[in-house]
Amino acid sequence: MKNLIFTLVMFFLVCGVQAQTSFSGSQEQGYGKKNIKGRVIDARTNEPIIGANVVVKGTTVGSVSDINGEFEINVENKKDLALSVSYVSYKPYEQIITFSKEKNINVEIKLEENVEQIEAVTVVGNKVTNSEVSMMQTIRSNNLVVNGVAAQLIKKTQDKDAGEVVKRIPGITIQGDRFVIIRGLNERYNSVWLNNLPAPSAEADVKAFSFDFIPASMIDNILVYKTFSPELPGDFAGGLVRIFTNSNVEKNFLQISYSNGFAEGSSFKEHKLYDVGGKGFYNGMSDLKLTSDFPENIAKIPNTTEGKIEKTKWGQSLNKLWTPTSVNAPTNQQISISGAWKKDLKKVILSNYSQFNYGASFLRHDIFRAAYNAYDEIGQVLDTNYAFNDVQYNNSNKLGAMMNWGINFKKNKIEFRNVFNHQASNKVVEREGKDFYGGLTLKGLEMAVKTRNLYSGQISGNHVFGEKKSTLNWFLGYSASSQQMPDNKRLTWVKNEQEESQYYNKYGLNFSFTANADLSGRIFHSLSENQINAGTDYSSYIKINDYKINYSVGIFHENKERTFSARNLGYKIARTSLFNYNLPYYPIDSVFSDENINYTNGIMLDEQTSPSDTYTSFSKLYAGFFTLTLPVGARIKIHTGLRAENNYVELNSYKIDASFPAEDKDKIKYINDTTLLLPAINITYSLTETSLLRFAYGKTVNRPEYREIAPMAFYDYEMKAVVSGNDKLTFATINNFDLRYELYPNIFSMFSVGAFYKQFYNPIEYCIIPTGSGLQYSYQNTPKATVGGLEVETRLALGSEEKNPMLKNFTLFLNAALMKSIIDFEGNSLEENRPLQGQSPYIINASLFYKNDKYDLNMGVMYNVFGKRINFVGDPYTGNPHIFEMPANNLDFSVTKGFGKNFEIKGQVKNILDNSLVFQQELQTNNGKVFQTNLKYKQGRYYSIGLVWKI
Repeated sequence: MKNLIFTLVMFFLVCGVQAQTSFSGSQEQGYGKKNIKGRVIDARTNEPIIGANVVVKGTTVGSVSDINGEFEINVENKKDLALSVSYVSYKPYEQIITFSKEKNINVEIKLEENVEQIEAVTVVGNKVTNSEVSMMQTIRSNNLVVNGVAAQLIKKTQDKDAGEVVKRIPGITIQGDRFVIIRGLNERYNSVWLNNLPAPSAEADVKAFSFDFIPASMIDNILVYKTFSPELPGDFAGGLVRIFTNSNVEKNFLQISYSNGFAEGSSFKEHKLYDVGGKGFYNGMSDLKLTSDFPENIAKIPNTTEGKIEKTKWGQSLNKLWTPTSVNAPTNQQISISGAWKKDLKKVILSNYSQFNYGASFLRHDIFRAAYNAYDEIGQVLDTNYAFNDVQYNNSNKLGAMMNWGINFKKNKIEFRNVFNHQASNKVVEREGKDFYGGLTLKGLEMAVKTRNLYSGQISGNHVFGEKKSTLNWFLGYSASSQQMPDNKRLTWVKNEQEESQYYNKYGLNFSFTANADLSGRIFHSLSENQINAGTDYSSYIKINDYKINYSVGIFHENKERTFSARNLGYKIARTSLFNYNLPYYPIDSVFSDENINYTNGIMLDEQTSPSDTYTSFSKLYAGFFTLTLPVGARIKIHTGLRAENNYVELNSYKIDASFPAEDKDKIKYINDTTLLLPAINITYSLTETSLLRFAYGKTVNRPEYREIAPMAFYDYEMKAVVSGNDKLTFATINNFDLRYELYPNIFSMFSVGAFYKQFYNPIEYCIIPTGSGLQYSYQNTPKATVGGLEVETRLALGSEEKNPMLKNFTLFLNAALMKSIIDFEGNSLEENRPLQGQSPYIINASLFYKNDKYDLNMGVMYNVFGKRINFVGDPYTGNPHIFEMPANNLDFSVTKGFGKNFEIKGQVKNILDNSLVFQQELQTNNGKVFQTNLKYKQGRYYSIGLVWKI
């Protein structure tokens, strides 16, 4: 089925491109009309200028220069006229056209840069980077295989954050609304840079940048590099995502945006919150944290009478917030205030672009979860391990701020960029179901408040000097991220099914004789990460005869530190012989009252924290590179070079079974010190003026992340599984091959089709650990793997004034990818060859946009789907199969209507189809294929309306 879908997509793409190329052909001459053809070029470089506005002065008749700088205008043959030509950062231009008897008139227009001589100081305007035309030019002129999206398209889709934006790019999907998957490779194989530096991670359990951190309105453009070049970081497999925030200031402005959204199944419904002391940004975090004098480990307090008294004191001292509070969920709110100004100070131009965002949302999901043992072939029935129905409530508050400064003087530009984002989430999960493994009917409650913070600040300079226009770039940056999750409470009730009991059919809290934070306890997590980056590069050229050879050299340094700690506190039966066995059936507030936290007939606070639940780590990266760009004849360009990286990683922790306090023999010190040489070559062959062919090869590396090598074991309440690290992991190396054909029939359209192939050695993958007492996952190096695929993309303006005028306002964006991966296990392994975890066999994105300048109206329909992918790896020891995330068709609609120059109304409907999100296992039995549902829920449709006020 997927092959049929992909074939049909390819067929329509090619047919569309063939039709589109006719738009740029000759145009039929009407009676009494003249045809003005021309080309707009840079007066200094003679390079074509794309997107220049060419208008007959005093009229609305005009055109836009295409990918080759060419334009064509039909005008009435009445009298002489003036052509007015404009483009950002160039001086306005006018030319008088004198009519003759000739029907065709050809002109060449040379635009000069907007250079102002002010006391011998040269000030040059900024290059436009946020338009669809500029994005196409970036893709075409780049030495690498690149895809991207600009702010102009983001405005049409009304995506709310970077996660929703990047899934519009060919070969890319988003997992869990936050993590990017490129060419079927999950988040750990992809690098993310924010402006000119690596983006920090605020995730405690994955190697990934969370894309929901960056509001879409902050984004100028996003580029995804799919082939490697030595000026890029070597930790690169699926691709490198570069997010550029707004900084270019064309004119002074102030804009205020507000939107209100209704979520089906959530808005105006009952919503439950962890009833902490504060609301909003911080959610009363200070009330949840352990005090500075709290014991280092409760379990190590002596088991004497004095010790029991001390444990009782500390148990009674903690907050008593055990019951969620109910509210009526309001609609979801978002507000954004952005502004920019530019000041000419004679010798310099100073500019600032600032933005503030705030959003609050309330979402509820009804989720089915289940796990299964090996299929019962005799009874031909599923052997269910557990089956739960969860009601999950999520309240999220997001605050973002950006302030970017720019200074232009002479041929120099210095930028100071700052991005800060804060997220606070309040989650409540109420659970009911059956644990068949223990034969228990259960109820459960989890309450958690989590905050994540990210700051990225960087100062950079760009300097052009000398006759060769050589460039020197430098940058210095600091990034900090953190995650706090204090007092994550978890409770489990067990149904009394003993008929003779007075509590028959009632639920009692599950206390055991030892502390278990996952059954009845509280968990504290804290993570902080700091990065310092610096680098510089120099670019120029040398001439050998008539050949101009461009070169660049550069260095880069990164210093990164991370600290993580966890505390696992639980409540246990104080004394078996004296315990009040009625207590578990009391109301929850009474159970945890001071009088019932004691060392005789009640419950006591204890701890199961291991020394391995804390780790510290740091890494240092030193890199240097050089590149050469060589012309071979008039059509071939070779971009090649070498990158050298030395990476030192150190992590300090303890064995997972270490006692407290830990001894020297329990220490784990992971060290990996490697130096790698990473070559690359990118070849571009210009077939015609509008088409080109690319070939690329690069060797890259993929290094383990701190969490993957840290030995700590963390219990995931929602998965009902334990995840632990592996300090035996090593780095993976990848050989990357790419081939792509690109066609640019006109300024508004493009078509590309490409193939890629990757060879992995020691790829890092999830693995399941057989424990006999539940699910436990870790990480492993598998011997080798391969990934290959095809990608196709088109952007088509469906009509023009001359051809299909009814479709002139429509633009089609369509891209698709077909992929296949396989991990090749060794012959004695119990694991069978399988796809890489997270790899989808196909991805399809389609968007149709309508734009009517006369009525200031924009509309768009966006569609997205991906093929089933492995979410969790199966257990080869028990035959428990992989868990697959199944395809879900997603359809969105957006509309924007302007009213005058100052107001705009926006509307959006998201997830129109509202397909269920399904995770399931597939197994072959004697009677055919059987499906086991592991997780299923609906996200619900989302409706929003917003107002934009431009001042």
